[in-house]
Amino acid sequence: MKLSQTAVREALKALSTIGVIETRPGHGTFVRSVSPDILVRPEFLFFVLERDTLLHALDVRKILEVEAIALAAERATADDLAEMGRILREIQEGLNNKGSEFRHSPDLHFTIAKATHNPILITLIKPFIGLLVHHAAAVGARHPRAKEIEYAKHAELYEAVLTRDPEKARQTMRIHLEESRRMVLQAFSEHSADNSAENQIRQT
Repeated sequence: MKLSQTAVREALKALSTIGVIETRPGHGTFVRSVSPDILVRPEFLFFVLERDTLLHALDVRKILEVEAIALAAERATADDLAEMGRILREIQEGLNNKGSEFRHSPDLHFTIAKATHNPILITLIKPFIGLLVHHAAAVGARHPRAKEIEYAKHAELYEAVLTRDPEKARQTMRIHLEESRRMVLQAFSEHSADNSAENQIRQT
């Protein structure tokens, strides 16, 4: 099919992550038994989305989450704030320990959504939080300062809610999502450049 080893390796990694295949050391890679509903869950769609569609998803997140954090700044309870603080500490610990703190970033976004205490808004935001899991991991693998940037931006989100300043909260979330957009563009650009370079090497 004239595909590079890099493309095949990344496709297999993506399929393994969403549970479609499994790798057995010494035996090979096998398709698992999966139901159709697993394959169409929103949080798994990242792996079949093109760059432009992922950017469209970020546009929707901006529409929803900018106003959601403003409501959270007004409505968050002491328990909501405590949960945000706990998750932020986990993100920081992951950074200090060189761990994968990206798995906690979606939790903070979802906790902010829950702090609106608006069940309809929470339901609308939840699928996009699922996409964030794979978006963050993919971008983080290709952006040299992604971890530091993610922690700093999430700390600012928490502080904006903590200070009960809706306008500051809106602006902070807007900047955070714009930075996410730039990181996506950079990650996809570098990925395309890497593939082009590898293909040229193979052709020489």
